[in-house]
Amino acid sequence: MISIIVPMYNSECYLKECLSSVLKQTEHDFELLLVDDGSVDSTCAICKEFMRGDSRIHLYVQRHRGVSAARNAALDAARGEYIFFLDSDDAIAPDALEVLLEQILLQKADIAFGKYKTTDMCFTDGREKGKRDREWQRFDSGSLIDQFSQKNFIFGGIGGKLIKRKAIGALRFEEGLILGEDTLFFYELICKGLSAVYITDAVYYYRKNERGSWHLRFTLDGVLVAGSVFKRIEVSEQNCGRTENARFWEEAYFRILKRAMDCLPENELYQMREAVIQEMRDPYFRERSWVTKGSVFLAFFSYPFYCWAKRLKDSVKCLSGGEDDKII
Repeated sequence: MISIIVPMYNSECYLKECLSSVLKQTEHDFELLLVDDGSVDSTCAICKEFMRGDSRIHLYVQRHRGVSAARNAALDAARGEYIFFLDSDDAIAPDALEVLLEQILLQKADIAFGKYKTTDMCFTDGREKGKRDREWQRFDSGSLIDQFSQKNFIFGGIGGKLIKRKAIGALRFEEGLILGEDTLFFYELICKGLSAVYITDAVYYYRKNERGSWHLRFTLDGVLVAGSVFKRIEVSEQNCGRTENARFWEEAYFRILKRAMDCLPENELYQMREAVIQEMRDPYFRERSWVTKGSVFLAFFSYPFYCWAKRLKDSVKCLSGGEDDKII
């Protein structure tokens, strides 16, 4: 049996579409664990409506403690041999569970997942009906961590992952993280020496929901928390001697700094000074050009000069016919 875990918080806008996609699955041997994390809208009422006549659906209600606490509560209650994670504003293809379970059994893997299809509109299953010529990639225990870093774009979040429950064991999501908790959980999971299979066909539909965690990427708290997660993984990979992986995660952290420079106001950038000082001591950061290092310094320590430098850069770009000088 598969235990499908859906954490929810004020999810009334998209929840019906999410739950409907689960009930349309061609694989019927599952339990659906819904955890209401203190919603104040009609989330709970919608769940109770879906529960009528379907004993596979179970609802748990808790005070607002965050998505990690909600997922952890469901993990403690799950009875299935496999765990499947689904966010309340996303959806899955009708045969998602069937094809993932089939491959996890055939290839004797610990994890199975597929391609994400990203949208901000209503979900539709655009895949060709009856299509069976899907391509699968297998990641053995020796290469999974490397692939997670070098091809992180195919891994996405925790949503859409079918995982053997015994592989998860006592591992839980770190409560208190508002962003990056799924990245850290998955990293700690695959550090156990697991194998995975990946389908190059979309089975999971991810919504860019400004009401959900998406907008946190552009806030001070989100930048700081996500950055701390990437730094933890970088340090861990460096300690394990996986230098190229550590370099990848430093690059991911630098992209977060760049995002902060582009979207945060001056007073919030100054609040990041301590974290930036630590980053400037990173050996990989020191390899960057003096122009890039100077731009970072100006943004977080002398913002007016940073704005002047950006205007100068834009002027040079305009005069040179639009060529990007790649200062940052």
